[in-house]
Amino acid sequence: MTNSRVEGADIKSIENTDDVLSWLLEGGVYTAGDEQYYAVLQCCDSLVWGLCKDGGWMWASEVFPAVRAPRRVTLMEARIFCTQQEILLWRTGEFDDELFTGRILKDSSNCAQGCEPIETRVHFWEEEERKGDFVKRTQPGGAYIITPPGRQIRLKHYLQEDSASGSLRIAVTRFVEIVKESN
Repeated sequence: MTNSRVEGADIKSIENTDDVLSWLLEGGVYTAGDEQYYAVLQCCDSLVWGLCKDGGWMWASEVFPAVRAPRRVTLMEARIFCTQQEILLWRTGEFDDELFTGRILKDSSNCAQGCEPIETRVHFWEEEERKGDFVKRTQPGGAYIITPPGRQIRLKHYLQEDSASGSLRIAVTRFVEIVKESN
């Protein structure tokens, strides 16, 4: 692409990913705002959903012991999101050096006509069992996932235009919120 600008999005690199990782995994403090934050962590041995309550994180593994607790050594990628922004961290190094990089993505008011973010919603599987702040969802065939309650997850897809050809592509996707009702 000759134009690398992502339309409708402000993207900022995270200078110190250790602060975010400490907030997620060790009870550290990170200034992220007052909104309801959710997280989904892809570890090499599990997929773990969490929600931020009273300044700390509650993980699905605390309520459903079959889910492995998230650990920095096994973390591959983390998405921390609310309606205002998404924080994305990903492993760039090997397991023994635990190097991460990250970015913060927010909506921008500066967007070219016709290049506004595309909003989609993905339906969760039906709730099978609820324990506290999490639910077990089982699909036909037996695979299951533990998530916070809700009917859908709302996503935004941001576009990038190639100024030479005029073609558009989805350049980045952001998790926005877990929608409680299926409206």
